[in-house]
Amino acid sequence: MEDPSQRKAWKNHRAVCPYCSGKNTESRTAWDTLAQEMERMHPSVEKPKLDYGRPLRPGQFCFVRPDAGVWRENYFYTPPMVLIIKRIPAIPGTILAAQTYHDIQMAAPGDLIVTADDSSLGPLFVECWNTYTLKENLLGSPLDTVPERVMDAVLEYENQPEFCPEWAMLPRPLAENDPRIFFRELELEVAYTFSSQADSAKVADATTAGSVSQIMEAFEAPALKQLCSSPARLQEMIRTAVPGTHWKKLPLSPEEACALAELPAERLPLAAEDQITHKTTANLIRMEADRVKSVTPIAMELYGRSGELTLSGRIHGLPEDFDHSRFICFLEPEGCKSVSPARCEWNEETGDFIVDFSYMEEIPWRLKAAVVIETA
Repeated sequence: MEDPSQRKAWKNHRAVCPYCSGKNTESRTAWDTLAQEMERMHPSVEKPKLDYGRPLRPGQFCFVRPDAGVWRENYFYTPPMVLIIKRIPAIPGTILAAQTYHDIQMAAPGDLIVTADDSSLGPLFVECWNTYTLKENLLGSPLDTVPERVMDAVLEYENQPEFCPEWAMLPRPLAENDPRIFFRELELEVAYTFSSQADSAKVADATTAGSVSQIMEAFEAPALKQLCSSPARLQEMIRTAVPGTHWKKLPLSPEEACALAELPAERLPLAAEDQITHKTTANLIRMEADRVKSVTPIAMELYGRSGELTLSGRIHGLPEDFDHSRFICFLEPEGCKSVSPARCEWNEETGDFIVDFSYMEEIPWRLKAAVVIETA
């Protein structure tokens, strides 16, 4: 607050934060006194040494470096502690990590509670649904290493979103208007903030490593290829086109950024979702000259389901003036990671689609979809 370089950002924050600008704001003196008293009561507690040259391995807890903290949209984002899951071979110096949180009362299905039995840092929980890539040089020194059973459980969550090992505490289910839903939205904003910092560096490293084709191959249309390596950049472009757009979960790919985008309520048609006739909306994303020109809701109707989970339907009201199109969809189970289809067939002339999912859980889900069109 006293740093002159932060004065403008702090002023903007006070203008929008009721806690920091309200009449009942507590004085800094009280907080300073409390901090000094805690240090007096616990003199043996030492801050971890930040040895940035120490090699990192899967299964280690470490903080994102303190100097990576940043102001974004008038709020300051404090670097979180993450659990390293694995390295990304295609991009040297990059790891996949899961975000963590210290208050286990905020844990919900999809979170793995780690107690003091498995880590000296416990109790805390690992947000197995909230994973993203980071550059190693954004991380501080490892603080602790979890046993193999914790890592096995974290990896199992990818296959079974509601999985919870027998030895772990079972999180409370999410309820309607549960404050933990809002908490998860905040955690996604934290994840987005720090994962997007590393985005340009990852692309540069991929180019050096000759792995650009691995990153770009998902899209066929030229304009889409330029965005494929950057879901964070695509999010910003969608937000610019439609302010107020948000994501309940951190998109791990450009496809997720398109399909999981939640448009503001005022942009959606009345009674957009109809459970009886299976009518809902998808995102129609129009691209032009490698940028997002517009994002609008478009009618989507589901005809039925069969087999393990095969869905068929139609997109109504497709425009005619486009050169390329792609239909993207995911299953979105409540409170869990999205599920990508095993097969997707799309007819851009009629708007018909058929998708297969390998999904056997009983958790309620909804189909999230987008049609991305490109015009010259």
